[in-house]
Amino acid sequence: MTDRQRDPIDDREVTSERDAIARLLKIAGPRPRAPLATRERVRRAAHQQWRDDLARRRRRRFAVRGAGLAAMAAALALAFGLVPRAERLEPTVPAVEVATLTAASGVDVSLHGEAGAKRVLRPGDVISSRAWLETGPRTRAAVELVGGGSLRLDRSTRLRFVTEDRVGLESGAIYFDSGPGPRDSAGITVETDWGEVEEIGTQFEVRTSDGLRVRVREGRINLDRQGRVYEAVAGTELLLSPGGSLSRRAVPLFGPEWDWVLEVAEPFGLDG
Repeated sequence: MTDRQRDPIDDREVTSERDAIARLLKIAGPRPRAPLATRERVRRAAHQQWRDDLARRRRRRFAVRGAGLAAMAAALALAFGLVPRAERLEPTVPAVEVATLTAASGVDVSLHGEAGAKRVLRPGDVISSRAWLETGPRTRAAVELVGGGSLRLDRSTRLRFVTEDRVGLESGAIYFDSGPGPRDSAGITVETDWGEVEEIGTQFEVRTSDGLRVRVREGRINLDRQGRVYEAVAGTELLLSPGGSLSRRAVPLFGPEWDWVLEVAEPFGLDG
């Protein structure tokens, strides 16, 4: 049957099926993002698999070559300075300095690198990108960002420094202060399992515990939840439940709810 002879009833059936599938996809909505810890494990596993595959290909390539050919190639490479360096074969984005630990209310502040190495931090120590910073159940900490502004970590907080203007909060709470002066970066974005919080010149708190809570103390923020953006200004709290429902209420700008950030706040300069 040619196109001109095609039964119009068949066309209506195909269109109906497509409409039904489109409605189902719209009802289902976008898939939720995987947790930060899960995404990190997948990234590490994929990176390690890539390294293993690369090593196997190298061994196979060298095994096929004859001993004489390998010796000749090595001699030519040495003669002309063509020996490849490892970093050329395995290009990676180098980690960069993104923050410095400025204060801690206890000694339980640790940094976890990409390779899994763990070390205890002291005020003045540098934090690089792609590292995880953790505070213990009795310790709070403050860090100064390279691009400007500061972060304070509450007790039992786990935070990943993705880049100099993006962090991932897996658990606990952080407080961000953009500071009074000009900044080198455009703003900071906080990734969580429930959405992303984008800072727009402000002071705010982000807390993850069976959902997401954002409190704005100054300025405003945008909360991006699967492509839908919610704005909050100073004196506003956004509460996102694990099921995805959002509520907002007014919160005071001062008082006991903000006391924890003062424990590791930079002291006032009183000289003169």
